Amino acid sequence: MKSILVINDNSVEAENAYKLALLIAHQVEAEILVANICKANTLMPEKIKMAEVNELLVGHHEFENDFGQEAGGHDLPDRFMRSINEVDFSGIKEKYIAQEINRKNIWLIIQGMNTSLPNVNLTNINISCLLNKVKCPVLLVPANWKLKHFERIVYLSDLRYCRIEIVRYLARFAKFFNADISIMHLSARGLPHMEQEYALKLFSDEVCNNINYDRLYLNNTKERDVTKAVHVMIDALQNDLLAVVNHRFHFKEIFGRYINKTLPEHITVPLLVFPY
Repeated sequence: MKSILVINDNSVEAENAYKLALLIAHQVEAEILVANICKANTLMPEKIKMAEVNELLVGHHEFENDFGQEAGGHDLPDRFMRSINEVDFSGIKEKYIAQEINRKNIWLIIQGMNTSLPNVNLTNINISCLLNKVKCPVLLVPANWKLKHFERIVYLSDLRYCRIEIVRYLARFAKFFNADISIMHLSARGLPHMEQEYALKLFSDEVCNNINYDRLYLNNTKERDVTKAVHVMIDALQNDLLAVVNHRFHFKEIFGRYINKTLPEHITVPLLVFPY
């Protein structure tokens, strides 16, 4: 069974991330491990009611028996609760947390993020440091993002350096949501644009032929400004999940050298960051 680790710092951002973890865990049949990095007064599973997640699940008839009538449609059913556990990571350095994540073969890490500097920052974990040491991706969830099913996923990359293992991961993830995947090609700094005919051939030969997913598309843009490209991906093309690779190409143009305590303001949807 897949395992999802949610970083909990007792913040509202962490609660938002936890709701998304519940939704993903139910879709992919994964267990959840809540990593408390601060001493918690109330356990995360007891703080969160299922009302918001339930609204999404009951729209699909196969979920109605699980979340529609049981416990009044608000609380997590016992069957699902048994797949949720907590661990105390408070005061533990990132390298030891990463060792435990790798030992447990965690499939996905989820971290709630603010888009502006909070008055009090409870988070005492360096997400960039963690990303440098783990083998699985980290999903950064903006605090103001409204919980929803994923419909369109975009991987921002230079097609010439597109990593097949990342597209395979995205395809497996997207299949659970019946979502589209697009690779948005932005030429890496210093490299020329790709002509459309060549880009389509490369996409077909090197990507599609190696990925068993029929909802996979290419967007070959000549835009050089990553901020403008992100606006297009989110606002115009309505992608609801962005994927990038840690320390590579467009990651640096979005974050700089490393992920800070907050997400850039133009990142308004969850951002999936893969280890380099």
